[in-house]
Amino acid sequence: MKVRTGFVSNSSSTSYIVAVTSKAIEPCSRCGRSDMVEIKKLFSYIDRADESSVVSGVQEDLATQQQELKFYQEEIAEAQRHDPTEKYPKDWYFSYGAALDSYRTGLAETQAEIVKLQAFAVQHDQLYTIELTYHDELLNKLFQDAIKNGQLIVLSRY
Repeated sequence: MKVRTGFVSNSSSTSYIVAVTSKAIEPCSRCGRSDMVEIKKLFSYIDRADESSVVSGVQEDLATQQQELKFYQEEIAEAQRHDPTEKYPKDWYFSYGAALDSYRTGLAETQAEIVKLQAFAVQHDQLYTIELTYHDELLNKLFQDAIKNGQLIVLSRY
C-alpha cells in the first residue's frame, strides 16, 4: 500500500476500499457456485501484478493512517516552534507557515479517513484495500466489471 506523507504529487495508481457484496458471497441455489471464487481470482491477479496490491481487511490501512497521523502531529509541533515567515528547510519554496497549513490539512484528512475506515469495518464483514496502477488495463477492466456486476462496492477511492 502506498503511504503519502509530506508534499506528494503525480501518483500512477489509485487505491480503493471495497466491500465484497452478499451477491458475491452467497452460493447459487442451482449450482452452488459463488462469485467469491472469481473475486479471489481477481485479487490474486492484482496481487501478482507489478505495483498493484490487495490487502485483506482495513487493519493494515488503519495502522498506516495512524502512522500518517503521528507524522502530521510531529511536523505540526515542529512548524509551530518557528516563525511562520521563516523558510521551511524540507521544501525550498515553502515557509513554515505554508507547511503548517499543509500539515494541518493533511492531519484533518487523515483523521477523517480513520473515522471512515472504522465505520466501514463496522458495517462490512469483508473489506479489502486495493491499489491498481493505471497502466494495467486488464486488471482495471476486471475490477470495473466486478463493480458493475454487483460483486464489489467501492466505499472509498483515494
